[in-house]
Amino acid sequence: MALPFFVRLTNPNFAMWAMLAATVVNILLDYIFIFIFEWGLFGAAIATDLGELVGTLLLLGYLLRPSVSVRFARLKMSIKSIRLTLRNTWYMLKLGVSSCLSEITIAVMAIAGNYVFMSHLGTDGVAAYSIVCYLFPIIFMVFNAMVQSAQPIVSYNYGCGQLLRSNKALRLCIISAVVFALVISGVFVCFSGDIVSLFLPDRTSHAWQYAVAGLPLFAVDYIFFGINVITIGYYTSIERINLAMRLTLLRGILPVLFFFVLPAWLGVTGIWLAVAAGDITTTILIVLCRKKV
Repeated sequence: MALPFFVRLTNPNFAMWAMLAATVVNILLDYIFIFIFEWGLFGAAIATDLGELVGTLLLLGYLLRPSVSVRFARLKMSIKSIRLTLRNTWYMLKLGVSSCLSEITIAVMAIAGNYVFMSHLGTDGVAAYSIVCYLFPIIFMVFNAMVQSAQPIVSYNYGCGQLLRSNKALRLCIISAVVFALVISGVFVCFSGDIVSLFLPDRTSHAWQYAVAGLPLFAVDYIFFGINVITIGYYTSIERINLAMRLTLLRGILPVLFFFVLPAWLGVTGIWLAVAAGDITTTILIVLCRKKV
């Protein structure tokens, strides 16, 4: 049954170029609206909207071409077709729950961290932690891109019974994530002062000093965070949805608990290590789960 709103592209490269075009338009308009027109956040919002509009129009134009073999189709209105459509929609929603929760955990981490830093270091601590909150979603997007690239390969081979190929794709993805995490952690350790200065130019401020000391500590999390994101994405690909959802919830809950527990033992250092402690615990549980499979 063909659906009018759920289609796949026959040319994945075109989808990549459409997304790239949307990103480039967004960046260019950000510069024009913010620095030239001085529209501030309003200009940034308009730039984002126009960038997404460009990407959408390009994809729609591609799908509406008569030469495309897979295109929009009219939805059948029979009871059976509607029932199947609702079933498939619900199934897709279930598959997306873990990804949705992964995004939510970043917001929860930011809120809990701000609260704890405010309690211990005041506004300077929150300013220092805000740098991590700016950088962390970028790290997440890299890991998320890795797992999304691997998911079609994993799911296809798993469905064909080619478990060796599926596991090989998982290993390659984890190795890539670990290598990236080591590189970015090394950059944060060696150049923490320069990175913090991009956000806090005043090197004599308490916030700058807190951030320079805390950024290398927080970078301990990246290796384990990457392993967790990749593995949870793998479980989603092979339809172990409940396990992926439980691990994602665990990743969201444990850092919050450690935010309040570790400072009692390690002081401010414990706050910076709270997210890493949560991801390390999750990684240990993932390893135990893999041994049982």
